[in-house]
Amino acid sequence: MLDLDHNITYINRTVPDLTIEDVIGTPIYDFLPDESKTKMKKNLEFVAETAEEIQIETEYRTIKGESRTFQSFIGPVNSSNKVIGLTVVSRDISI
Repeated sequence: MLDLDHNITYINRTVPDLTIEDVIGTPIYDFLPDESKTKMKKNLEFVAETAEEIQIETEYRTIKGESRTFQSFIGPVNSSNKVIGLTVVSRDISI
């Protein structure tokens, strides 16, 4: 879950060596490779403005240079017909 400034407000799990407390309050962009930041920002802003759910695929390179593809669903969190946050659900779909 993200606030409208794209800071993480809730996460159900993290990668090794990070705790949930390390992640809460941190911008989502701190966990994305540089080549994905602009695309993610554009998509998060689209969902916040339109309140429409979208699905995207993003390719990442691991520290070891491996290519991984993630499918992400981005949706609005609404209250009283107003977008108050965002939800992002991602899964590794690499073959």
